Amino acid sequence: MTESPSTPANSAKHPAVTYELTDTDACAALQDCATMADPATGTYYSSFDLHYLMAEGNWECVMYYSKQNATADAQYFDVANADVGTVYGYST
Repeated sequence: MTESPSTPANSAKHPAVTYELTDTDACAALQDCATMADPATGTYYSSFDLHYLMAEGNWECVMYYSKQNATADAQYFDVANADVGTVYGYST
């Protein structure tokens, strides 16, 4: 399951940003996604969904502007995709 675009972390003023990462290592992809989303880099995105697309053989990083509440917002990881292998979600 990946995160729904209707998550409260999505902002109309600052829409979600998606990057394709060619890292094959989960740790490297996670670090790259976190670095791109880090407010210190000037992007000001506070949370992200990183998932591995099996057919494409790459990682997809979807960054959201707002912070998330781990308990309340976990329900928004509700988009089924048979091509998705591993999924990580992070919020500051």
